[in-house]
Amino acid sequence: MIGNAKSNGLIQALKPGIMQRSKNTGFPWKSMMNKKNAAGAYVIKHPHNQNRLLLHFFWNAEPLNDDFFQTFMAQALSATNFTANFYQYYVMDKTGTIVSDKKVVNPISSLFGEE
Repeated sequence: MIGNAKSNGLIQALKPGIMQRSKNTGFPWKSMMNKKNAAGAYVIKHPHNQNRLLLHFFWNAEPLNDDFFQTFMAQALSATNFTANFYQYYVMDKTGTIVSDKKVVNPISSLFGEE
């Protein structure tokens, strides 16, 4: 899913389950969704179907400016690449710098020269 957590109806409907699942992974969902100009992504088990994952790319500023959008999309592409490390979550500031993240090393990433 993509969008601002405050205006995304699906995220709002799943909010209690998302908050609990994200707490289990160490992602402070509530504080990150209220952090001004933060953007990023997190992945959790779907609150209502344990056989599925929920990946939410979020931003807390409306609208995204063109320069930041390019950085945001480049990071999103990198984070979903099977040759990169597996991100549980990452958060970027308004300059596009990752300020917080949690990832698991993907053994195959070293074969492709990525970390």
